[in-house]
Amino acid sequence: MRVHLEFQWSEAVFITAGVIAYRYKMTHTWKKYVGYFFIGLTIIGGLKAIDQHDATLLYLGVLLAVYWYYIKGFLYKSRLKSQFKKEGIHRLKMVFDITKRGININGNMIPWDHISLVIFHPKGFLLERPEGYPYLPATAFASDRDVTYLLDLIDRHSIPVVRVQ
Repeated sequence: MRVHLEFQWSEAVFITAGVIAYRYKMTHTWKKYVGYFFIGLTIIGGLKAIDQHDATLLYLGVLLAVYWYYIKGFLYKSRLKSQFKKEGIHRLKMVFDITKRGININGNMIPWDHISLVIFHPKGFLLERPEGYPYLPATAFASDRDVTYLLDLIDRHSIPVVRVQ
């Protein structure tokens, strides 16, 4: 069996893939501990403000936490938009052929052993590899059977799957 996917590479698809990768990095890598540190700094600052009437650490913690959890995401999305415009690959037709041997992307074969992780999101799949994150949007699949076939191949090759919201 083979699954054939075709879709237009657009700014919306690029940004969706980038946002999914960003959410993965912020929740499943060491970067999540930076956010925890800022929350801890806020808590310690709050205790210091109550005990010593000095809110400097509290303000710093709140400012850094707001930046980390809110502002940083907006800046990242803005960078994705400008990066897409610079790349100049508007309306590129993406063709994926998923087989037992691997995934062929626009004529380039990626063997299953080159994929170290699959990031699953309701809007699609990101395939983690050293060269980047190929993205398969959920809307590109013709049927649930095709998605099941992909998931079976991922399972057969013992590739870990991480779910991201």
